[in-house]
Amino acid sequence: MNFSTMRITNIRLTWLSICSLAVLPLSALGQSGEVIPNSWNNPDFQKRVIGSYGVRSEIEPEALTRDEARFFNENILPLVNDGNMTEATRLLEQNITPESNANFDYILGTLYLQSGNMDRAVSAYEAAIKKVPEYLRAYKNLGIAYTQMGKYEQAVNTLSKSIELGESSGDTYGLLGYNYFNLGQHMQALDSYRMATVLNPKNKDWLVGKTQSLMEVGEFKEALQAALELLEKEPQDYRYWLTRANANIGLQDYIQAILNLEMAKKLGDPPLRSHILLGDLYLSEGISPLALKAYKDAIPLGLGTRDFLRILNTFIGQMDYQEAREFVQAANVDVSGWDAEDRQALLVMRSQVALGLGEEDASIDLLEQVVQENPLNGQALLQLAEYYRKQDNREESVYYYERAAALTDQDIRFEALVQMATYATEVQEYAKARDLVRQALGIRDEARLASYLEALDRIVEREQS
Repeated sequence: MNFSTMRITNIRLTWLSICSLAVLPLSALGQSGEVIPNSWNNPDFQKRVIGSYGVRSEIEPEALTRDEARFFNENILPLVNDGNMTEATRLLEQNITPESNANFDYILGTLYLQSGNMDRAVSAYEAAIKKVPEYLRAYKNLGIAYTQMGKYEQAVNTLSKSIELGESSGDTYGLLGYNYFNLGQHMQALDSYRMATVLNPKNKDWLVGKTQSLMEVGEFKEALQAALELLEKEPQDYRYWLTRANANIGLQDYIQAILNLEMAKKLGDPPLRSHILLGDLYLSEGISPLALKAYKDAIPLGLGTRDFLRILNTFIGQMDYQEAREFVQAANVDVSGWDAEDRQALLVMRSQVALGLGEEDASIDLLEQVVQENPLNGQALLQLAEYYRKQDNREESVYYYERAAALTDQDIRFEALVQMATYATEVQEYAKARDLVRQALGIRDEARLASYLEALDRIVEREQS
């Protein structure tokens, strides 16, 4: 979000309100947050957090002198009351000196903060703190400015300093948790959010932050309880059903996760990842038709190439060939913008689907198309070798296995060598099989393969004795 676009509308400030408000409510901004409501991109979050800050007066600058009060009442206050913040800001800035009261620097910072000029707000608050090193409110507002700038580490430092000086509001702890969370320090964020929810249990944002932090640190059982609390407050908010589903997944309760994801679909418009997750869960439970429906729902939301290929490969891996074909047909992907590797991967998978559905000729045509385009495509070479092996065409099968074994891809080489070894064993060429297994073990040391080599050694020794 560009904070330079923030505006304050219909606000009249008095001297009392300027000195007592940390920062005034912001006007509405366009929403962009989809799942996580705790974001500066969320205008409601801004208004609830920033607009909620009150003031404690234990630590304050000295009172204004008579001349300073006269200047403010006669020059600044009328401009503020008329809504002329630009002129009030300009006049204040002109009259602030290193010796003037820190209250003026603080007021200037607040005017800049509410207008969205974060750099100037930071400078003004820092000037106030320089004059009064333990200026609690200035530290707190400085933390807000840093937060809006995305400078989370600086925000943590200044908000922590305000707490050290005596600030104890739940919203300050909540904003501290927000910054810790964005720094990836989730345990510290959780501690802060826990304090926030105790001190201000009515603020939903801190409960959301607490729930997110619990998820990040793996406290899924407590996260589930927090999600249920959110749903008690707003049962129609689909995002909290998604949160509950994520907690269920953490607890490996996949059926309940599915139910919660389905509820989220009924209540709102979940993002792409939620549809994909629902499909993945259905597949993990062996419910391929419903997985297919969930994946189809994801297609118009902008299903990417990598997700498309992964989903298709998963269907194939579970031998759900009919669902795989329907998924490809539903996606109707335009491969013109794909790179060569992804296009070839799709052709290989389509050949697997065709073979799985008994369409051998179509499968071979697709594989040969891949090999013609890229003679070094290991997957296509292996599948062609396997096809001809099943056709008892040893010459063609070995030809493609040898081509695969000559590639630099170690996984492909390993698979080709192992398959050639088993093929040689089938035709009782044990010495050749032993050599092939030794080569495969040079790539990857596997216990089952080592045992296979020992058995081949015994057979070859008997033949030679």
